[in-house]
Amino acid sequence: MTAPSWDLSFAYSGLSGEDYAADIAKVKALIAQIAELTPSDITNCQQALSLSEQAGILTQSLSIYANCLASVDAKNQDAALALSKLSSLGAELSQAIKPFTNQLSTGTDDFLASVLAGSDDVGSFERFRFAKTIEREKKDTLLSVEEEQLLSAMNVDGRTAWGSLYYKITGSMTVTLTRADGTEETMGLSQAVSILRKPDAIRRELAWKAINEAMRTHQVSFAAILNALSGSRLTEYKKRSKKKRVHFLDPGLKDSHIARETVDTMMQVAKENRHIVQQAGLAMAKLHGTETLKPWDALASMPSLVNSEPETYSFERAIAIIKKAFTGVDSEMADFVDMMVENNLIDAAPQPNKRLSAYCASFNKTRTPMVFMTWGNSMSDVITLAHELGHAFHNWVMRDMPVAQSRYPITLAETASIFAENIVRDALMAEAKQESDKLKMLWEEARV
Repeated sequence: MTAPSWDLSFAYSGLSGEDYAADIAKVKALIAQIAELTPSDITNCQQALSLSEQAGILTQSLSIYANCLASVDAKNQDAALALSKLSSLGAELSQAIKPFTNQLSTGTDDFLASVLAGSDDVGSFERFRFAKTIEREKKDTLLSVEEEQLLSAMNVDGRTAWGSLYYKITGSMTVTLTRADGTEETMGLSQAVSILRKPDAIRRELAWKAINEAMRTHQVSFAAILNALSGSRLTEYKKRSKKKRVHFLDPGLKDSHIARETVDTMMQVAKENRHIVQQAGLAMAKLHGTETLKPWDALASMPSLVNSEPETYSFERAIAIIKKAFTGVDSEMADFVDMMVENNLIDAAPQPNKRLSAYCASFNKTRTPMVFMTWGNSMSDVITLAHELGHAFHNWVMRDMPVAQSRYPITLAETASIFAENIVRDALMAEAKQESDKLKMLWEEARV
């Protein structure tokens, strides 16, 4: 089994397909219906919640589909155009629902209770209670409806556009490795990054230097992107601070559902124990034959302790390892892995214009999870795949819940994925018969 590619036909026939166009038309019609409603009316508020949920599910699925295509090929102009149009459509939906969001955030408890007492074909509006309660906690930092709508409109050509530019640049970049004999090898950035996890030390150094050179070419653009994103956020937080000061960490803390004290404590504990990580780095350097850990060795798999070829992991072997480990927890997890593979819901095949990183996405319309990564035949890739399958299984077990009740903060998301990672690590550690096998797993933990 080679590293697979996605089959997205379960979602849409294509960006130019009639089914894709039909869902876009549905979203526009739903937005038009919302615009006809009155925020101060309880029944109208209920209708707006129901309509916006329907529109949100479709918009998310349309966007995920286009983003999947753009992730596999950053030079896919049709996908880029679709994402741009959907960003504008999403902003239109956001602007349409703002008057109702404002009303539910600033209105009386009785008004909210009356709205949530209703129901539609999906079920009781109680499904919105948690989200609306969180929104009401932010009422002192709300702007006027008109200002909130303006922000939504401007983000299309602001934050969203800056983020898209970064992905376009990094996805379409080429990296050239120059060997000692002067010969060259050109590849996509994601392919070069995967070399950093492989056992060949010479190629790792060449790849690291080539990546830095390629990134240096775009350093002004990257700096502009970061400054624009940070600047726009700080400007927004300043505007929101009329009644209650918004610290730059506050939005992230709220979205993550954690307290500032939690973050401060975590950072303090990490600082106090950094010597452990430093010692691990020095130990890793020793196995690499260097006094200090070189940057191109930081992500590498553990070198062989004997004069033999370093161990590699095919995608098929990785699936077998993960399935066996998951079975030890719950057979449903192992069956889920089979389902993901059989339905081509994992895209791991290396591609020249593939985006960096790994992620899990889920189509709200069909409640189908997807996993994206670039396979490099290392133990690190096995752990990354387990991590993303942890996200995917988290989505899968919530597939029968209303979408409004299946949203979760990044803190909970990473709990699910790291749990899956540790299932695999613990299983491999338990099976280890030699000290070198145990060291390999400890290496992976230290390397991360």
